[in-house]
Amino acid sequence: MEAILATVSAGRMAATLAALASPGFTGRRVGTDGGAAARAWLADHLTALGATVDTDDFPVRAVPEVYAAPTVAWGEGRSSTSLVFGREVAIHSASCDAGEVRRGPLGLAGNGDPTGRWLVVPPGVSLFDAYADARDAAGLVVSRAVDADGWQ
Repeated sequence: MEAILATVSAGRMAATLAALASPGFTGRRVGTDGGAAARAWLADHLTALGATVDTDDFPVRAVPEVYAAPTVAWGEGRSSTSLVFGREVAIHSASCDAGEVRRGPLGLAGNGDPTGRWLVVPPGVSLFDAYADARDAAGLVVSRAVDADGWQ
């Protein structure tokens, strides 16, 4: 393992990331030309390093798109706090195409009338069960783990 780690180069890693993040691969989502170009570039790169690369095509029904980072505030009026997208709040893929502003009081999933409320999904309640009780709710608030730097 130490011999392998000794060959790791931060410069090569940075160059690989810069290449994959370049404009030539814009739109790296599944099913896009940029995604196919990035996959081909990475497969060629790994093959040149001596790896055996196999790819499998598979159907993708739909890929939700986040058009812009949402703004989210917690609280009311002057006492509200803005939350940082990607660090303190994220979008569930089922909500990506919902373009309207949603405001509402908090409620607890599975407890009381959900209409117009943001439902907090408590630990131990499955997302499946929360969705079953969320008819006409503004949305679900789900806890997500974060890494050591605070990113989801």
